[in-house]
Amino acid sequence: MTQIRPYQEPDWTSVWPILHDTFVAGDTYPVLPASTEQAIHRRRVEVPPATFVAAPPDGGILCTSFLKPTPPSLRAPVTM
Repeated sequence: MTQIRPYQEPDWTSVWPILHDTFVAGDTYPVLPASTEQAIHRRRVEVPPATFVAAPPDGGILCTSFLKPTPPSLRAPVTM
């Protein structure tokens, strides 16, 4: 069963190729395709309060996600 777990620094060797390919494609995230590996590491691992990976039992990483604060403009209460 695939496990969602906190990111560990050794995961970067599997995470970076996933992010690199996604960002170079330029059709999903507002990230410059020419961003450096160091800039992406900072944005996805160092700055967020938490980063996670989906790791199957046979090893490797399937995907990654991170937590970020809700922008102030989206904190307004929902009214019906």
